[in-house]
Amino acid sequence: MSAPLPLERALLVRADEVLTHGSQSRASDGNYARRLDILDAAAALIGGFDLASYRKKCLAAEFQLPEAEAIALAEPVVAEIKRAPIPSALALSALAREPLSKQEIRTAGAHYTDFRLALLIVSCPLLSGPSTMTVWIKEGTTHACQEAQA
Repeated sequence: MSAPLPLERALLVRADEVLTHGSQSRASDGNYARRLDILDAAAALIGGFDLASYRKKCLAAEFQLPEAEAIALAEPVVAEIKRAPIPSALALSALAREPLSKQEIRTAGAHYTDFRLALLIVSCPLLSGPSTMTVWIKEGTTHACQEAQA
């Protein structure tokens, strides 16, 4: 019996399919980098910022896709993200998750990265918008329950 599909993955299945299709290349080793290029463009489209300016600030990054191609591939991904009943920022974060095995996730601490991002989004009114969110965390780490009014 396989593990159940997490809710976020179920809600983003179509966006993930479109993104995966767009990030495919003949050389499979560049697929994840292409995926991130498309997600950067999707973030620019959703957030209303200029992708070219953003790329200029990322001096260490090597982009796999030209800006125009990344934007063209991001447009259908953005359409699917907007159809999903979750905030776009969380959808982008979930779609950007690196494809790792369960052991690699444990070793890299990837579970905690997502958790820290969720806490950051809850605590930042500009990111989370007007809502109340309850976040349950493991007892002894910070608080048993943290409720943030954004």
